[in-house]
Amino acid sequence: MLRLAAAAFVLTAAVAISTLLMAPSTAQACMCVSEEAYVVGADGTESLVHYPAGADGADVAFVGRPVSEEEIGPWEVVVLLEVDWVYKGNVGSRIEILTETATTCALYLAPNVPTGLLAYRDDNGVLGAGACSPARIAALKHVFGAGYPPDPSVDVPAGSVAGDSEDSGPSLALVLLVAVVLPVAITLGAVWVIVSHRRRGRTAPAAESPEEGS
Repeated sequence: MLRLAAAAFVLTAAVAISTLLMAPSTAQACMCVSEEAYVVGADGTESLVHYPAGADGADVAFVGRPVSEEEIGPWEVVVLLEVDWVYKGNVGSRIEILTETATTCALYLAPNVPTGLLAYRDDNGVLGAGACSPARIAALKHVFGAGYPPDPSVDVPAGSVAGDSEDSGPSLALVLLVAVVLPVAITLGAVWVIVSHRRRGRTAPAAESPEEGS
């Protein structure tokens, strides 16, 4: 019984580890490297401004307020933001940003708090962001200039990214069920069967020997 239980435990651990390996890698730390520059203000005073990491390669730069988010897969979330001001790109009054949730580079934003962000388009044209995407508004001004208001004519309908990715994979709850709950249930069931079988063996009457029957 102990050998079977140990084997089942090893199987459970192997399945769980394999499932974790299917998720986006969390082994590498997210390194956000930024530069610094002194900027002279209108009053002649100098202030130190950070040059946001990845600003040169950003497709969109803006200030927005997160209003909602939706999980569209086991490791992805779509964040809907109301756009207050734009510094780069053709952006409407609302914008959706895709971010991963299972890596050290996941993007976490406070609801309804104006935040400067850099976003990048993937091969499908979907805008994504990560932990290195937030940027100070002063830094965005320093890099891209004064900026401009959002253009309502290019407003993004809520749920557009989620609709394109609704078949992206099983939910996180289902993955956890398969990886942990199901193997544990199989293990407990196997142990119960063995214990029940041994109990029946102990309580069964001993077979009559030939000497006793003669």
